[in-house]
Amino acid sequence: MNEVFRTDCGDVFFLQNPSIRHPKVLALGLQNERIMGLSACGVRASVFTESNKVATWVDDTLNSVASRLEHPAQTFPEFQSDRIVSLHTCSLYTCTRLESSALYWWGIMPFGQRKKMLEKTKKKKSKDGSVSSELAAGSLVS
Repeated sequence: MNEVFRTDCGDVFFLQNPSIRHPKVLALGLQNERIMGLSACGVRASVFTESNKVATWVDDTLNSVASRLEHPAQTFPEFQSDRIVSLHTCSLYTCTRLESSALYWWGIMPFGQRKKMLEKTKKKKSKDGSVSSELAAGSLVS
């Protein structure tokens, strides 16, 4: 018996393998994995497996940027000797806590952090003399 899945976008998926319960299982490399934890928000979801792999995917409405935000199940070197305890997800990033209480995250850095890094980089370049004041219309650039 085939199972049918329909997305909010109207796409229909027919899954002929009864052990596959989600249309993204194959693309995420989760077909032979046992899911131990799931975290999701409105547009992003992440899972971790018994073998300490993590996978992340986004809602179909974000297909235009999905290739930059999704990743198939993979083991990160930091997770090999330290087991994942919990997973937390928001629309921009996923954070995981390990048994040692170490925190790791991946995704898009929050706006405040991106802004601080940009300001720090600008300040450093100004001190180095490699960047002068901002350019204005009519400025000569060499």
